[in-house]
Amino acid sequence: MSLNRKTLRRLILEEIERISEMEEFAGSKSGRAFTKEGDRIKGSAKKIYEISEDQTGFAKATLREVAQFVHKVGEGISGINDLSEGNTESKMPTVQEYKSMLKAINKLESWVSGHLKENNMTYFKHMKCALGYAKESGKAMIYFFVHAFFPNLWVTKGSDKLKDINNNIEKRKWSYRENN
Repeated sequence: MSLNRKTLRRLILEEIERISEMEEFAGSKSGRAFTKEGDRIKGSAKKIYEISEDQTGFAKATLREVAQFVHKVGEGISGINDLSEGNTESKMPTVQEYKSMLKAINKLESWVSGHLKENNMTYFKHMKCALGYAKESGKAMIYFFVHAFFPNLWVTKGSDKLKDINNNIEKRKWSYRENN
């Protein structure tokens, strides 16, 4: 192909008028769906942040870091329309931010599983045990509630129930210590 003035002009005009692949994708049905999913991911980040508000200490800090990371992912995806070809500035989180978040999650996981290891329990065994204590504590609450209105009823039943719960917990602790 010879490059004459007419051909050069045509190529330049095509290049100027050409829509970039990013712009084309952003304007397509798939691109709009992609952007919408980015907004949903940002919504998930907001929920994670709200959950962190009920936490304290390390759990709160870790959940906030996860929320921030997830928000950046959603921001990067929903902001696909703002990118143009050749533009390298992205809203996506960096590899360092990703590594930092993973490290925090692993630390939180170790923190959570530490209590389970201390008590030689699986997650579900621990859950069953804790819910059992909650049920028994609920019984004690009912005994105390009834006793508040009818002082002659269940005079010691609530405190006896709490002692039983405490004794059961202590027995479990000593049993574990003796076996390990």
